[in-house]
Amino acid sequence: MYKRQVIGRATYNYDSKYLVTASVRYDESSVFLKDKGGVFPSFALGWNINNEEFFKSETISTLRLRGGWGDTGNELIGTTDVLNLLRNNPWIPNGGATGTTAILPGTRLANPDLTWETTTQTNVGVDVGILGGRFNLSFEYYKKNTEDLLLTRNVPRYTGRVDQVVNAGEVENKGFDLSIDGRIIANEDFRWNMSANISSNKNEVTSLIGDETEIFPSLTVGGSIPAPAIVRVGEPIGSFYGFVYEGVNSADGNAIYADERAIIGDPNPDFTYGINNNMTFKNFDLNFFIQGVQGNDVFNRARALIIGRDGRIPFGTSVELRNTWTSSNTGAPLPSLNATNTQSLSSEFVEDGSFLRLKNISLGYTLRDSNTLESIGLESLRLYVSAQNLITITDYTGLDPEVSNGGENDRLAGVDIGSLPTSKTVTVGLNLKF
Repeated sequence: MYKRQVIGRATYNYDSKYLVTASVRYDESSVFLKDKGGVFPSFALGWNINNEEFFKSETISTLRLRGGWGDTGNELIGTTDVLNLLRNNPWIPNGGATGTTAILPGTRLANPDLTWETTTQTNVGVDVGILGGRFNLSFEYYKKNTEDLLLTRNVPRYTGRVDQVVNAGEVENKGFDLSIDGRIIANEDFRWNMSANISSNKNEVTSLIGDETEIFPSLTVGGSIPAPAIVRVGEPIGSFYGFVYEGVNSADGNAIYADERAIIGDPNPDFTYGINNNMTFKNFDLNFFIQGVQGNDVFNRARALIIGRDGRIPFGTSVELRNTWTSSNTGAPLPSLNATNTQSLSSEFVEDGSFLRLKNISLGYTLRDSNTLESIGLESLRLYVSAQNLITITDYTGLDPEVSNGGENDRLAGVDIGSLPTSKTVTVGLNLKF
């Protein structure tokens, strides 16, 4: 595989008032057979209103309007997805106990017409500084349209293949980013600086190849179980799709599901946010960062596994299994342990993944200008204790709500297949300055 890039960029600044940046990028990739090269232009404009003669304000020290437009390309597919490959299968039956080696078509159907996935983004924003930069605010609204979305989809078995990479359609993303920071308190003994941000993004599939209304990506979780994912026009990409779980039949212990499958969850959060604080009081310093995610769903595939809901009931290990239906416990919340109650792709395993986490915290004490320090040749000494991921507040029942198995452009976002939880760490340290 090879990839070539050529980038050109030009900037213009007039009297620190009007700013223009333009660029063009040419990318060439061998993963495509036909349209190997893609051209992606962009430009940005800025206006520093605070530098205009008509702008007079003792409070607002910075006022900047900005906007931009540009294209970016994505070619993140397999290096051989445009080719029909062969595979070696040494276990083809030969009318007896032994086998024979055979050469078979590969499982992926070639697509020589694949081309670049292109995202066009438009954004507008404003930056405001108050009291000489003591307080700052930045707001940006953006809209991104992705065309020729690269996606692996299932294909009919009569083709002799399993799946194919296609330019599947178009997706729209739009949202905003807001950040603020400031020196809340600033005096000789006590200083407090704070910064905070909040972001929101909404995405929607706007069209699909061949006027289709939905595509099932060729993805699995845990190695073999089909992913609970669907790409449907009018819905967020990566939405969870499956059976709607309605509880347990108290008469026979069987799980009850709605007649038709449906959208059962959305891994995309309503918004994410963070708050960072830095404080100093005389020789003490304190820093802590709070991280939050709100409104996203998590598909708890790991829970389906440990309660035997994936067809392997004998391997269920969860204490939840004590609450399964039996003839003497007909009000139990879990269905009986039988072969008909092994449906794992259902809303039973979709949970709220919202969380609030104390991501980092550090407390320190610094000793300076001490006769004892000078006598041993030290300029300063700092003793500190810090911790990461110390506290997480969430209703999610799995090990960690912050899960994403990535996959093809995050088509598996929000699927928990038993990922290791984020580690909690505590560190005690000593810094010496000579």
